[in-house]
Amino acid sequence: HVQFPSEGIRRYEQVKDRLLHESQQLMQLKEQHQILQEKILATVDEQKVNEMAYLMQKEATWHQLMVKEQNLQDDLFLLEQEIEAQFRLLCVTEKEAQENLLNETVSLQQEQQFQLQLS
Repeated sequence: HVQFPSEGIRRYEQVKDRLLHESQQLMQLKEQHQILQEKILATVDEQKVNEMAYLMQKEATWHQLMVKEQNLQDDLFLLEQEIEAQFRLLCVTEKEAQENLLNETVSLQQEQQFQLQLS
C-alpha cells in the first residue's frame, strides 16, 4: 500500500478545495447569467408586445385618415376639373385671367357670407 508524502496530500487537498470553490462560483455565475438572460428576454418581449398593442390601437385611425385623405384628393381633383370646364365654357384660357376670376369669385362669396351674417 502506497503512502503519499504529507506535503503532497496537503497540496492535493488545497487544489481539491480550490477546484470545489471555483466550481461552485462557476455554477453560481451560470445561474445568475441564466436569470439575467430570462429577465432580458421577458423585458424585450414585454416591450415588443406593448409597442405592437399601441400600433394596433392606432391602425384603425390610420386607415380612416388614409381613406379621408384619398377622398379629399379625389374631391379636389373633381373640383379642379369642374373649374377647368367652367373656364372653357367662358373661353378663358389665360392663367392670369383664370386666377383673377377665381379671386373675384372668392371675394363675392366672402361678401355674400358677410351679408348673411349681418341679416
